[in-house]
Amino acid sequence: MGDGHGCTMYEMADDLSSVKFLWKNKEIDFYMGGMVEMDGVVYGSTGDKHKWAAIDIETGDILYHQQWAGGKGRGSLIVADNMFYMFDERRGTMGLARINPEKLDVVSEFRITDGSGACFSHPTIFDGVLYVRRGSALMAYNLKH
Repeated sequence: MGDGHGCTMYEMADDLSSVKFLWKNKEIDFYMGGMVEMDGVVYGSTGDKHKWAAIDIETGDILYHQQWAGGKGRGSLIVADNMFYMFDERRGTMGLARINPEKLDVVSEFRITDGSGACFSHPTIFDGVLYVRRGSALMAYNLKH
């Protein structure tokens, strides 16, 4: 994962005694450990060229592989309330995107300005509050209406 090996799907036997190879996709190399599966599609950021991707979980076929506009790169991804929360590792941009298997569909974004350094943490949502860490700074954003 994230080291140029691509991604592979296996199926484990019900009794856990064996594993069956299903497919391999050498073009998509998910990164940061923040993949999310929704309705048969795996979403995440990729190590190559700092893009975001969606692949069909049954076949490994690429549904999209595209850049987050404005030069933002790869990062971590979580899902809540049927939306993706994306955190760019380069610039510390937090994005909100529609779940869409056809394209990266960012609808809103803002930059985390507190803290310093790369943004390798994974955002967390608990009880309507989005927690984002950058370096030694921890920010909390109320998501409730």
